[in-house]
Amino acid sequence: MKKFISAVMAGAMAFSAMGAVSASAENYGEGDKIVIFGDSIAAGMGLADSEMCYGDIIADYLRGDVENYAVSGDTTADMINVMSNLTEEQKSAVADADTVIISIGGNDIIRFAVSDLLIYVSAIDCLADGVTLDKIDPNEVGLTEVLAMVDKDKLKAFAADANNKLALNKRLLELGKKIRFTDELDTRGQYKNYMLIQNQIVPNLKNAVSNIEVMNPDAKIIIQTIYNPLEFDKAYLAENYSETYQTIFTSVTPIVNDVLESYASQITAAFADDANVKIADVKKSFDSSDSIDTASSWYFTGIQNGGRSTDIHPNQIGHLQIAATILDAMGKKPAEDGSIFRSIYMANSNADKYPAAAKAGVEAYIGSYALGDVDDNNSIDSNDASSILKEYAAISTSGTGALNDAASKAADVDGIGGVSSTDASTVLKYYASISTGKNVTFHAFQAAQKNPTPVVEPVSLPDEGM
Repeated sequence: MKKFISAVMAGAMAFSAMGAVSASAENYGEGDKIVIFGDSIAAGMGLADSEMCYGDIIADYLRGDVENYAVSGDTTADMINVMSNLTEEQKSAVADADTVIISIGGNDIIRFAVSDLLIYVSAIDCLADGVTLDKIDPNEVGLTEVLAMVDKDKLKAFAADANNKLALNKRLLELGKKIRFTDELDTRGQYKNYMLIQNQIVPNLKNAVSNIEVMNPDAKIIIQTIYNPLEFDKAYLAENYSETYQTIFTSVTPIVNDVLESYASQITAAFADDANVKIADVKKSFDSSDSIDTASSWYFTGIQNGGRSTDIHPNQIGHLQIAATILDAMGKKPAEDGSIFRSIYMANSNADKYPAAAKAGVEAYIGSYALGDVDDNNSIDSNDASSILKEYAAISTSGTGALNDAASKAADVDGIGGVSSTDASTVLKYYASISTGKNVTFHAFQAAQKNPTPVVEPVSLPDEGM
């Protein structure tokens, strides 16, 4: 029980970690313009500095640009507040966007659940000495604070009783109903003051979509569903957690799953008549299964990293999976140039465990080459430049090159057909740039070369005297 509480609280608080993330903008070319609103998933929490958020992956794939206004910890109400306080420049970005992506709702659910569970812990007299509910703000506390508020010995003693375990399971079932129930399901009117998704999340999402449509009536709006953040591989769970925890976990997971399936179905129904809105079913994409027993969300998160590295946010492959799911919802056709999408996929060190159903969806977008990566080894370096020069020399002297079709297309970095010394020079310039520690994709580098940041020269003001 102790491990169960610790793990769930750790996941919950990581999911709702507070602290604003600065808006970011990246340009990868003259393609689609994308704007993102949302929470820590959209902001890329949990990724290393060298890894890419799905918004950047999509923008790079489409050779467009992305403005990311996601803020870690935000609820649906917080997101509306973000929209209400956009600068004129940000409003202009929304107005010019081809697609606006929304990732939100998880923090609404988690904060509600934490509040409800803390009330229960108080009711069974398992709060630590001196802690009272009036001193607790579940919107502000982190994992350390929450654990400090619980008397772990009391909670362990409580859970040791079979009847108490049954009571805890009942409480969790009730909590799930408070979140997911609708008017149609609440036939006895027990949950009319709750029904979090129906009464809070969906109305806020409608408000957000309305705000976007006022700024940009023509934009496509993509709303993501929420994956189950508390899924483990069965073998990993058996090896790393006690039998008691495994028993409780099997009770919790279906409840979480029901809540998130309800979220998906309710937002799908809410926007069924809005032609501008499409649903990207990230939950289904991560699950890759019709059965909770074989669901695979764990593969796309850091939930099995272990110790302090445990993280319920998407890992790099998780962001790639979300990118593919959103590209599907956008109706985008796969491109021959898989760009950074291909490089991330091909570099996956855990590829042998990639869930088959999910893998099929991602492979549609990897293309046959990545521009600049002539040898297709997931990096662009001097070897690629050398291959381009050799090919150029061979064609110039004999009219016949050695590169296959995919490699030839990867070598044609200026896009004018064939290969040249200019292509090799561009690759070398890019390699020199990233060798200095800059984390930039090849498409972003090309876009910057075409539209360099202007240098503002200092202006000398005339001496006006006294």
